[in-house]
Amino acid sequence: MLTSLLAATVLSGPPKIAPVLDDLSRRAVRYFWEQTEPTTGLTRDRGPLKEGGAENNGTISSIASTGYALAAYAIGAERGWLNRNEAVARARLTLDTVLNKLEGRNGWYFHFVNWKTGKREWNCELSSIDSGLLFAGMVLAERGLKDREYSRLCQQVLDRIDWKFFMTLDGKKPDGLFFSMGWKPESGFLDHYWSSFNELIFLYLLAYSQYPEMPVDSWMQWKRPEIEYKIGRAHV
Repeated sequence: MLTSLLAATVLSGPPKIAPVLDDLSRRAVRYFWEQTEPTTGLTRDRGPLKEGGAENNGTISSIASTGYALAAYAIGAERGWLNRNEAVARARLTLDTVLNKLEGRNGWYFHFVNWKTGKREWNCELSSIDSGLLFAGMVLAERGLKDREYSRLCQQVLDRIDWKFFMTLDGKKPDGLFFSMGWKPESGFLDHYWSSFNELIFLYLLAYSQYPEMPVDSWMQWKRPEIEYKIGRAHV
């Protein structure tokens, strides 16, 4: 149904596209506002579909979702969908939780945490890309909210990141060029790297903006495979 609606909207011409996108954007901001724990600022990995049931995972927060929520607060405040003072207060609270409650290591954080305590859940990994989504949302909110106290907290979080940790496997691979995908206290680093053209771009951009020693070759030596999809050939 959504596909048909979007197709009809596009085919009917530009004037009708904006209201649909505006409505989708407003609903997205509402999701992140409503599905965030108001005492910690941590956001659910998913919204519950029905009352009860373990499948709802109602107490599980994803640090990536929390990053998206921070971005949503800035957008919502700018568009008038959220009260700016309330958005700033929620954003400050979130970063206070990141600094003082969120479980992690070397400035990176576990993928899934309890949304009330910030403690690790599901035996999950310390995640480089999901931490990156938290950082990216945090930086976007800093630019949008323009709040001095939030900016101070944001910089504290950024200053704690040990970029070498995931790139060098905590010093065991000193010439490493790519970030490991994760680390577990029970088994160490995951044997997979962010080394091929995909969502890694934003993580590396963040690193180049914050880490003066970030190797240039980390950007230049991604794998850029050629793929075939339906008709023709694309180089990615």
